[in-house]
Amino acid sequence: MSKLETNTIDNISGSTTLTIGDSNTSTIALKSGATLTNFPVNTPLVAVRSNTGQTISTGTDTKVQLDTEMIDTNNTFDSSTNYRWSPGVAGKYYMTGTVSINIANAGKYLQAKIFKNGSMVSFQQVVAEGTNATYSATVDFIDDNDGDDYYELYIRQNTGGNSTLNSNAEALYTRFFGYKLIG
Repeated sequence: MSKLETNTIDNISGSTTLTIGDSNTSTIALKSGATLTNFPVNTPLVAVRSNTGQTISTGTDTKVQLDTEMIDTNNTFDSSTNYRWSPGVAGKYYMTGTVSINIANAGKYLQAKIFKNGSMVSFQQVVAEGTNATYSATVDFIDDNDGDDYYELYIRQNTGGNSTLNSNAEALYTRFFGYKLIG
């Protein structure tokens, strides 16, 4: 085994690829505690939840009051008044939101919706099969954000009356997560 000691490794002028190892290399090991820099990251990243028993009217789209931030890497979620996520960095994003209520009658529905800039872009519906049970709907969405777009989680239900949003912190009944995809 030989040892190479240097401060900089660079490719040949005019070349755009630097290859470390050859076809016989399957592992490149770093010493314990070494740090690699300048790699893309999955931020901004946000994870928020509802901590209140918000009242949800029947038959209307209602913005979910996501008032508790669990993770907000870039301080991009407004958990005080607008309950919206504005990543602020252009790129492709993955988002998911879950809403949960108790439904008393079979055949009634619950919808989770993601709105972008005030318009619905994705939704998922769950129809109650039984009576007096907790139901959750989860919506997923991948989107190209131009840097100033914002996203909100909405709920819609048709139980025939007001329902209370389930907001158990330990079970994370009602929540929204989002992060920037690498690539």
